Amino acid sequence: DHDMFAFLVDDQHPIDSGSGKPMFKGFFAWNSEVGAASLGVTTFLYDSVCGNHIVWGATDVKEVRLRHIGNIDYKSRMKFIAEVRRYSDSAVGDIELKIARARKKEIAGTKDEVLDLLFGKRITTRRNLEVAYDQAEMYRDIHGNPNTGWGMASGLTRLSQNTQFTDDRVELDRAAG
Repeated sequence: DHDMFAFLVDDQHPIDSGSGKPMFKGFFAWNSEVGAASLGVTTFLYDSVCGNHIVWGATDVKEVRLRHIGNIDYKSRMKFIAEVRRYSDSAVGDIELKIARARKKEIAGTKDEVLDLLFGKRITTRRNLEVAYDQAEMYRDIHGNPNTGWGMASGLTRLSQNTQFTDDRVELDRAAG
């Protein structure tokens, strides 16, 4: 019709996440021919994608969005294209280094300190953060310390995987990102 949405993943170049299970790069891109939506791209790392296109284990989620008012100028389109190329061409080693740092860097020393700090940033509800922390603790052997950025991002992702409604899953995946 008048809108487009593309979902592309790269399962040919695995990334070592340190958990024993590889991750991969993917992105969503969208546009509206009639200006009803923005031109945008969301990039992410993921564990797997199922047959109905649900992304599992999304992390490192980043979004670039250009408002669609009249024609988007050439400079803005080039910025958008450059971002997609940058992401596509980014070295796997750089991503692995970021993951290794996130697995080591503690947010805070205790569960309550972690929850207080993240709730203060208003990324999601306190209840979601508590459940995500508990999920991270339950899977500590896979994701590492729940007091780290990687541990909490993994806990939030696990929580999203068990959430019934898509809009709630997207909120949790963005909080994880």
